[in-house]
Amino acid sequence: MAKYLIIEKYSTYDVISEIPVEGNESRKTVSTVKRLLKRIEETIDDEQSFGSCVTALAEYLGYDTRPDHINKLFKTISDTSFHVAFEADKYKHIAITFHSSKGLEFEQVIVFAEDYRLSDMSSIYNHYVAVTRAKSKLIIVKLNNYNANCFQNNLQKIFSESGHNIEDVVLF
Repeated sequence: MAKYLIIEKYSTYDVISEIPVEGNESRKTVSTVKRLLKRIEETIDDEQSFGSCVTALAEYLGYDTRPDHINKLFKTISDTSFHVAFEADKYKHIAITFHSSKGLEFEQVIVFAEDYRLSDMSSIYNHYVAVTRAKSKLIIVKLNNYNANCFQNNLQKIFSESGHNIEDVVLF
């Protein structure tokens, strides 16, 4: 929602692509989301109306809302000092979560092995999202701790099961 209201080229389709339920891009859905987003844009100067419109969109999409979250969203939209978080392309170096990086690319990405044990599908998916943001260089920092060691062991296992050697792509 904040991206749509702050980033000039962020479209209704971008909003829909971030909705976890895939395949829900029918014309009716697109036109309804577009209409509800337009109402939100029109109420950007009135916190109460803004909250009602955001709640209407959330309900249409099947989400629950909390007043404190809507208040934080309104503050983020209203206070331009928060907009810097949505203008990553203006800065040479940034640090963001992999959730925020979805759909973006960077010349170099640095991740920490201990953040991804690769022991379940959620961890594997999150690692995939993080590492596929790199255009030319990926750096994985591995400390000597339990989670980082699990990452290395599971990564070696994944490579082995696919008939590849981890040493062919990784410098230790």
